[in-house]
Amino acid sequence: MSILRILGDSHGLQKRYYDIVKDCEYSVQLGDFGFNYDILEKLNFENHKVLKGNHDNYDKDGPHFLGDFGPCQLGPHLFFFIRGGFSIDKKFRIEQEKKWGIKSYWEQEELTAEESIEAIQLYNKIKPDFVLSHDVCTDISEKIGRPEILIYFGWNPGLITPTQETLQTMFELHQPKLWVFAHYHYNCTLELNGTKFVGLGELNWVDIDEQLEIVRRG
Repeated sequence: MSILRILGDSHGLQKRYYDIVKDCEYSVQLGDFGFNYDILEKLNFENHKVLKGNHDNYDKDGPHFLGDFGPCQLGPHLFFFIRGGFSIDKKFRIEQEKKWGIKSYWEQEELTAEESIEAIQLYNKIKPDFVLSHDVCTDISEKIGRPEILIYFGWNPGLITPTQETLQTMFELHQPKLWVFAHYHYNCTLELNGTKFVGLGELNWVDIDEQLEIVRRG
């Protein structure tokens, strides 16, 4: 039985990430990996992938990274992926770069409007059973989001981001069997309209078999 291990945000904790995936046949890390990717050199890029989120270095690329969106197959595991998310702390990150010259915010963290339309069209054409994303659709984000954090960073507590809107449009067009996401640093499982949504906390993970069943968590 082949297993795909899916991990939540790692935020620069490279050794912990490596220890979790080093003995796996296949893995996908769902974004906010951090800004240094040296540890990936120890892993086979054909088996281990990273989906960029909002706290990732968009000036760096390599064979381990999934692209913007689309289908991917790792061994017998076929899924549709879509990257990106909105940094609610971007004002602080921009100020940090101006003051200290340390870059940690990239405008490319979310797809452009044109890219989002292309992603939606491709998703609707493929109608995948299995989706991986960094953020999640508004139907789910509204259930698990924390408005107090948005307020702390100076945003409207009802903020809906372009990425969430794109994912919501996708979900309304087609409901996959399984959708796994990260971003919220929160472990959860929710069922909605026939789709099982699984949220992963920081460096938490799930093992998925070829029938899209969760066989192990960590």
